[in-house]
Amino acid sequence: MTIDDVITALRGGPEHSVEEARSLASAEPGLYSWWADPRSLPSEVPRVPHPETRRALIYVGVAPASATSRGNLARRLRAHTKGPIGSSTLRRGLAALLYEEKGWRPVWASTRPGLESRDLALSAWQVENLTVRWCVHTEPWAVEPAVIAAMVPPMNLEHNHANPFHATMSARREKFRLAAEVRRDGLPIDQAVAARGR
Repeated sequence: MTIDDVITALRGGPEHSVEEARSLASAEPGLYSWWADPRSLPSEVPRVPHPETRRALIYVGVAPASATSRGNLARRLRAHTKGPIGSSTLRRGLAALLYEEKGWRPVWASTRPGLESRDLALSAWQVENLTVRWCVHTEPWAVEPAVIAAMVPPMNLEHNHANPFHATMSARREKFRLAAEVRRDGLPIDQAVAARGR
């Protein structure tokens, strides 16, 4: 499968709901693309429109991330649709973009930021607003950089430094992390920022 074939599949392959992603995804390696109702996104998030639907591309990922990983599409997509946000870059990014608007409260969960109520509000938001496409590929990590460069998903940070939204996405994730640390440590925000700068 060429890079063009992968991009075609991630743009034009079957569209699945979050519920379908939890149960139908293949236990094989591959790539996936997440699409959102653009009305559900903060206005600052760039709209990368789908060629045929009203959805907007937000994220592209691979499973596994390397030849030594045992991950697969089914496991990765389940991680992206439920459970702690610490195990999903997509969920952490969505939480960082949405928590202030939605009134969700960041907390410190073990070694990473999380949300109160076991991230259930985020899961419900995903069910309502996201769909996903995927394709099988024997070495998805080998084509990931080229696919991200071509598709320009706004929420990806790795392999996506040229994206104009990269700095904003990084800042939003850092702000979310800091908000979780403030609640963990009980520090005023200015003291927390100073502590991070040491």
